[in-house]
Amino acid sequence: MSAFVARPVQAERGPFLELSQRAWQEMIGEVRKAFLGARDYARKHDGPGRIVFVSAAAAVRPIAGATLEGVAGAFLTTAAQVAAVELAERGITANVVVPALDLDEQTVSAVVDFLLSDSAQGVSGAVIAADGGFSVTKEGKPSPLL
Repeated sequence: MSAFVARPVQAERGPFLELSQRAWQEMIGEVRKAFLGARDYARKHDGPGRIVFVSAAAAVRPIAGATLEGVAGAFLTTAAQVAAVELAERGITANVVVPALDLDEQTVSAVVDFLLSDSAQGVSGAVIAADGGFSVTKEGKPSPLL
């Protein structure tokens, strides 16, 4: 089964009022590449397929200094959920994986691999937190699972 997976590069971090226009433009460019890549994949692909965006923890829970990651992640989450609705009858699923900032890549890869598998054919429009519990704990107090 074919798939499209995108993970925009990590954005520049800093206080909301201090983010440069260049940093905003770079993140917008990364999100644009991910969105257009997914759109082009869906346009060319007929039949079962998968779209997975790997987002950022700041898209699910506000994190001081992570404005750009939050904005980018929120955009990609909405794009994936709309794609899940619009592409369902073509057999294409669209999902988002939200890793913690310090989670090992092996865990993120395992979640992405599951979403690309036949076992996940009924999973679409989901936002899966692969964050060791970060999204349900308070900022600055990581989960004991990490």
